[in-house]
Amino acid sequence: MTNLSLIPLMKQISVTDNDTRRVIRWHPHDPFAWAQRELVREIERQYNANRPVRIIVLKGRQLGISTISEAVLFNWMFLHPGSHGLVIAHDTSASRHLFEMAKLMWEEWPFHDLYTEKHNSQKSLGWVETRSAMSIATARNAGSGRSFTYSFLHASECAFWGDDAEVLMTGLNQSIHYRPGTCAIYESTANGVGNWFHDQWQAATQHESVFTPMFFPWFRHSPYSFPTTTLKLTDLNRDERDLMAHYDLTIPQLAWRRYKIEENMGDENKFHQEFPCSPDEAFISTGTNVFPLRALDECYEHMNGWRGFLYEDAGRVRFKRDATGPLTLFQMPSENRDWGKYVVAGDPSRTAYGDGACIQVFNRRTFEQVAVYHSHIEPVEFGAEIVRLGYFFNDALINCEITGPGYASIAVMLKMDYPDIWRHRQLDRLPGRATVSYGWQSNYHRKHAATGLVIGLLGKSSLLIHDERTHNEMRNFVYLPNGEIGPASPSGNDDAVMALVIAIASTIYNDPLPVTSYEPSYSDINDQTMIEAFS
Repeated sequence: MTNLSLIPLMKQISVTDNDTRRVIRWHPHDPFAWAQRELVREIERQYNANRPVRIIVLKGRQLGISTISEAVLFNWMFLHPGSHGLVIAHDTSASRHLFEMAKLMWEEWPFHDLYTEKHNSQKSLGWVETRSAMSIATARNAGSGRSFTYSFLHASECAFWGDDAEVLMTGLNQSIHYRPGTCAIYESTANGVGNWFHDQWQAATQHESVFTPMFFPWFRHSPYSFPTTTLKLTDLNRDERDLMAHYDLTIPQLAWRRYKIEENMGDENKFHQEFPCSPDEAFISTGTNVFPLRALDECYEHMNGWRGFLYEDAGRVRFKRDATGPLTLFQMPSENRDWGKYVVAGDPSRTAYGDGACIQVFNRRTFEQVAVYHSHIEPVEFGAEIVRLGYFFNDALINCEITGPGYASIAVMLKMDYPDIWRHRQLDRLPGRATVSYGWQSNYHRKHAATGLVIGLLGKSSLLIHDERTHNEMRNFVYLPNGEIGPASPSGNDDAVMALVIAIASTIYNDPLPVTSYEPSYSDINDQTMIEAFS
């Protein structure tokens, strides 16, 4: 496969200028084209590495991503004779608009007269000499594309495809083979959490799919600014000052931001969705999130930690580093056992092939996440893993969700005679007596009450989370229409959330420990010699 350089080809493409509505040639070095250039470069990089091109784009509005995707598709039809390309948008007008772009490129193309149209209709465009063709469809037709094999797919604004998105894309993924010389671009502004696009973005950012995520924020786009504004630094509110400090925004950019928010009747969350500064801001789902998003983000401090697994050696539990291991340590167990008091709590899966299982480890004095375990593991071994983590973290308090598969896990914990398993106490029907049971059993009221404890800690900035997956699950944990709480998407996970909730509830219901004067620094904890001692 020859080395591909798309930029020279793209210079021959004609587009419509948004300001003057005139037909102009695409200029790759125009400041407006910054996002377009980056997308083209990523396509070139994957193609020239002899990889199938797979990209998912989360963007602010009107950055030209749809236009440049059409331009790449148009060129692809001539670079790869015999190719078929498909464009899908959320409705008929959007699909027609995208296809008109492609037709304009063809009509104004300098090499137009060298090729013969095989067909040119409202829904397709093809050429005799190349035997290539491109067509359009809408997401409302869930059967679009099932009967053909494609080498190029442009899925536009797929966050707005509705409930048919998953069915549609399941079929289309069978129609575009995963091999070099093929290209699939998913691009959209956000539309809340829990939809197919959000799930795909999460999978890409967590390296659980073949797609490369690309995010394009609004503030890098030069037209989004009011250079002649009369706004002054003293006029800015707290949020605007925070944005200026965090993203290095200018006052003209903040003036434009104010104007766009006022244009949407003061709906700042609508602005975040359509003109985000970050992916987390884009996917905000106002009014439905269980955990307050701003407080949650303030309590999140990402750390990579050490990946690995625990094993038993001569009566001791040791840690071995392994990049593929299910356990991530953010801190080693404290050598000061008075300071280093921990809680280990898990949410099991039914089988090794079902939903993921998670174990959370928190310092009971500080409510800081010190380790997390993510894996597909059957319940019996899951219980043994909780016990190993308990011994490793200074004979920690351990707990486990026992509903369903958790009964097998708690049975293992009891059989291994672990000394500190959390027990639930409740009043018996007989006066003066209490019933004691091992493990955590969720019901509607207990789940909501325990979640409320976590919300309280977030409100006081008393919780510290380091794991990205835990943070993402908490952002996507919402109030459901039936009054329950859970993941926004039917295909979403909440094992990390539930393990965290159980860990926090176990600590508080077991009497939280006061913070002592001993506070180890990160340099103490991250000392390489400490981890080698456990390797």
